[in-house]
Amino acid sequence: NNGTWDYEAGTFTSVPGIKRLFCGEPNFPAIFGLSRAVEYIGEIGGIGAVAERIRALTGFLVQKLLEVPGITVYGPQDASLRAGMAGFNVAGFHFSEIAKYLNGHNVGMMGHGFHCPGVLKLYGIEGVARLCVHCWNTEEEIGAAVDLLRKLAK
Repeated sequence: NNGTWDYEAGTFTSVPGIKRLFCGEPNFPAIFGLSRAVEYIGEIGGIGAVAERIRALTGFLVQKLLEVPGITVYGPQDASLRAGMAGFNVAGFHFSEIAKYLNGHNVGMMGHGFHCPGVLKLYGIEGVARLCVHCWNTEEEIGAAVDLLRKLAK
C-alpha cells in the first residue's frame, strides 16, 4: 500500500519514503513464475547441470560449424569461454542474408550484425551471424541448422 484515500475529503496521502512510488499490487504472476522457474532448475539437476549442458551444446555447435568449408568461426574454440554463443560468417554471404536464410528455414536467428564493435575491429569484419544455444536445445537441432548452413555455403 502506497497511501491512504480520504474518501470524504477526496484526498490521497502517500506513505513516506520509496513506498510512495509503488502502485497497485505486487506482480504476483512474476513472483509465482520465478518460484516455479527455481523449482524447475532444481528438477533438472541444478544450475551446474544447466551450465554444463550449455557448454556441451556450445562445443558441439562450434565443432560442427568448423567442419563446414566456407564458414569462419570467430572466438575461442573452448566452449567454456563462449557463454552459449558462436559468431560466424559464411564466405560470399552478408550476415543478414545468413539470418534471413536460417529464419526462412525455421531456425531462429535474432542475433546477427554489429555485436561488440571492438571484437569486430579485432577480426577486421563488418559483422557476424550468431547462433546461441540453451539447455533445452538438442544436438539434432544444432545439426539441422549446420546442415542448412552447409547447403548455403556450397
